[in-house]
Amino acid sequence: MQQDPIMPSQSTWVWIIVAAAVVVIAVLGWLYVSPGRDAQPVIESAALPAPPPEAAAEAAPSVIVVEETPRVDPAWAVRIGEITSSRKIGAKDTDAIEEDLIDLLQGLDRDPGIVQAGNGASAYELFTASAIDLARTPPVASGEVESYKSILSNLTHLARSLGKKKTSALVRTLNARGDDLEPLAAASYRWLITRQSHGEKSERVITTSVLYDYATFLLNTMGGQSYLQRRLPRQEALALFYSLLIVDRAREEKISRHGTELGPHVARCRQLLETQDLAYRDQYLAILDQ
Repeated sequence: MQQDPIMPSQSTWVWIIVAAAVVVIAVLGWLYVSPGRDAQPVIESAALPAPPPEAAAEAAPSVIVVEETPRVDPAWAVRIGEITSSRKIGAKDTDAIEEDLIDLLQGLDRDPGIVQAGNGASAYELFTASAIDLARTPPVASGEVESYKSILSNLTHLARSLGKKKTSALVRTLNARGDDLEPLAAASYRWLITRQSHGEKSERVITTSVLYDYATFLLNTMGGQSYLQRRLPRQEALALFYSLLIVDRAREEKISRHGTELGPHVARCRQLLETQDLAYRDQYLAILDQ
């Protein structure tokens, strides 16, 4: 006589489902590790090429800086407070903007790592050369998740675009400024947005469109978020703040092709600004309120 097949009991089915769920979670965890403050996303696939050696520079430990209570410079308080009030900047203003950036970077000309990265060039020359290199090779700003190669490309973007020495010099610049980080961020923003109209011929590749690509990259992609989350919170706050200003500027110029939504990022930026010891916090928050 033919026997009926043995069917699992109800409790057995429960354990099978639980085991399957554990396997799925483990596989997902292996494919993607969420980045923390000191770690970056890891995407593993046999079809993907290995990251270039230069990428190691981005994950290298940063110089630890002991932060002091920030001092307020009245002149910079005015500059930052008025940073969005005027869209038209003349040649005279451009000269002052360049002088501000040169003055803030001048103290780094004696840093061995920066001197080596620039092959003897000044910190200002290294900064401008790096900005031009980045403008010529923008990241994937939208549609990143459509391709693993796009994700990997964004995760290693700085190292591929600048090389190991320049990337290390950029990190050293951020970490070495300490008290001057906020003026340096403002001076860099003012310099970048004036290159399209008033920069040298080679600098005119730094357009609002390219800056918008980078702002959206930082705000909306896994690669950009990976970079932000490896920075100190005050650095992340400033990067978010100026990225929001660039997106707003792109909208005014009718080139916001990526459709970047500002709401969630404004909330995150405000949270960081309110919790960090920043000299010009009031100015940043007033601008966000606009």
